[in-house]
Amino acid sequence: MTGLSPADISFLSTVSRLVMVALLLLPACTKSAHHEESTLRDRSLKILHETVVGENPLARGAATKAMSDSGDSAVLPWLSLALKDPDPTVRLFAVEAAVDIPPPISIQFIEIGMEDQDSSVRLTAVRVLSQVNTDAVLSLIKKSLQDPDPDIRLVGLGTAIGIQGMGMYPDALANFARALKSQNPETRIMTVTGLGRTRDVRALPLLSQALNDPDPTVRSYAAMALEDLKTDQAVPILSDALNDPNADVRSQATLAIGSYRSYDVLSLIQEASQDRDPMVRLSAAVAFAKHADPRSMELFRSALADRDYGVRSAAARSIGEIAKSSDWSGASRFGMLLIPLLDDSSSRVRSATARALGMLGSPQSLAALGQKLTDEEPSVQCYASGAILKIISRNGPRVENMDRRMSVLA
Repeated sequence: MTGLSPADISFLSTVSRLVMVALLLLPACTKSAHHEESTLRDRSLKILHETVVGENPLARGAATKAMSDSGDSAVLPWLSLALKDPDPTVRLFAVEAAVDIPPPISIQFIEIGMEDQDSSVRLTAVRVLSQVNTDAVLSLIKKSLQDPDPDIRLVGLGTAIGIQGMGMYPDALANFARALKSQNPETRIMTVTGLGRTRDVRALPLLSQALNDPDPTVRSYAAMALEDLKTDQAVPILSDALNDPNADVRSQATLAIGSYRSYDVLSLIQEASQDRDPMVRLSAAVAFAKHADPRSMELFRSALADRDYGVRSAAARSIGEIAKSSDWSGASRFGMLLIPLLDDSSSRVRSATARALGMLGSPQSLAALGQKLTDEEPSVQCYASGAILKIISRNGPRVENMDRRMSVLA
């Protein structure tokens, strides 16, 4: 230590003592942080449990979706309760949860959904089939082809082809072609949905035809189906849809184009980013993000600040969906942009923001989400609860003594 003055030696001695104190306090700080997480988790579980057995069907639906997002095994008994809810929308959300639940429980959820009296719940169960990776889905696919609703059978047929191949169903394209001529727009929607699920290039001509359907909703679903088809030959067809007079069609076409890597898709996305409709521009932000293109950031900033709460909530929701579906390297940068929206005047924006923060999984948002557990809107409380559970389960140690906690909440 030669060359140091007495003042330097005194300073270094003081620093050494402070470091020692910090090291002694570190275990206590860590224990305190774990205690805070445990308390947040208990409060979140309590909110979701009380809401899912409550009287408000909209709140029960929010609680069901939040539980599905949470990734916490403690909520499985309550998701099972939601499968028997008197409101079909709540049951539908519970069936959707099968995507985030490992087999064999996921299969049980789908089986229950396929027996539901409500056709929308059964349709959801059939749609979920293609997202569950287990051999057990084959028997359920056969069951979907015998559903009393012909529209559900169309989606089931597409799912079956996507898994087993067109060769197993030689008359399928002819059946789809006939259904596409139906006077019922809902049947045509289910037809294009089924065609997309085939993932067979031979469905391209029919989907291209559907992009000229007089009903804009059918055209929107056709654009989504061309994304599901997962063939680069869909891109030129989708590029034409960027000029559709309906903004929803242009938006879906932009999202679909963003899923492809061939051709000069970035120039097509750039074209969409200049669209006059803010929702189309938001779709361009999502499409750019899928390509890790920095142009997405400014588009998202603009959408999150839009004066229309529908655009703001859609922007927050989109960020969450990208974070959930992929290893999006830019996702973490949006956490600080989203946190202020937890105080938005619109409960829809607050709900979408809370849910997105859970998908992003940043522990830095736990404190802000904790404040939303007392939000005036029950749905915001639920989505904040689901987000907290998601973040804790992803980043922190799992809290033990589950049986004890369940008994506390019962």
